Amino acid sequence: MLLSGTLYAVMGLGAYAAHQREPQLGFLSVSAVRVLMNWFLLSLFASSQVRPDRREFFWLAVWGVSGAICVTTYFASVARLGAGPATFLQAVQSPAIALAAPWVLLQRQTRSVWLCIGGSLLGLYFVLDPKIGSEWDGGKGVALLSGLAAAVGYLSLAKVPKASPKAILLSWCVCSTVAHTYLILHNGTNWPTAGTTWGILALTGGSAALGLYFACLSFQRGPAGKVAALSNLTPALVVIGDVVFFGRMPDLKGTLGILLILACGVALSFARSPVVSKMPELSEERLAV
Repeated sequence: MLLSGTLYAVMGLGAYAAHQREPQLGFLSVSAVRVLMNWFLLSLFASSQVRPDRREFFWLAVWGVSGAICVTTYFASVARLGAGPATFLQAVQSPAIALAAPWVLLQRQTRSVWLCIGGSLLGLYFVLDPKIGSEWDGGKGVALLSGLAAAVGYLSLAKVPKASPKAILLSWCVCSTVAHTYLILHNGTNWPTAGTTWGILALTGGSAALGLYFACLSFQRGPAGKVAALSNLTPALVVIGDVVFFGRMPDLKGTLGILLILACGVALSFARSPVVSKMPELSEERLAV
């Protein structure tokens, strides 16, 4: 998940850089390139089989639909708010996953995990507060919707830990392609005009495709709440990237928030994993009923 978070940070910074070079660039063109790069990554799994059972098919369908909502709304919020604010607002997925895990996945979070999640959220507030004003706009709501859609998608993946990578990517690609085809035909979009911008979008899409792949593996193999809290590394890296590449320095409060997020991420690596609740065993008579 640490590698996925780093790749997602590259995605956010790349999308913002593309919009800086061409302000008229449509967010659908940015997300469409990401979908194309995911199809390319999917082609690398051509030798693997896609044979989900009925239970896997349902959760993979939920994953695909929520993924299509997440990708379109995220890049729409980046275009309106910038990479940093959009990424921080999308981080609502972390507490949403942690809160839902005990009921959806039967994973009870330990006290140390809750403390790390709380510390990460406090750090998010420190960084978010000076970056976004108090006035509400539609871009913030779109970013929050993206985070909630991501939470639903990753929880659905955790329900099918044995699903093949090709099945996971195929579901995401099909649903996202349908959504983008409809939105582009219905609303249109502005495509890049410079070769450099196309290169930035290719880098953005490639990083996002690999980040998605590693995130999927993380939620399939690790405790959902713990993995979700580690995803808070992405907003911190985005702010650091803002400083390095765009010269936008955070204030003291923002700096403290970044350090707190990084510290909680390190602490989570040593935190005790959540307890998985087991369903009670049924007698032969009840099973027969």
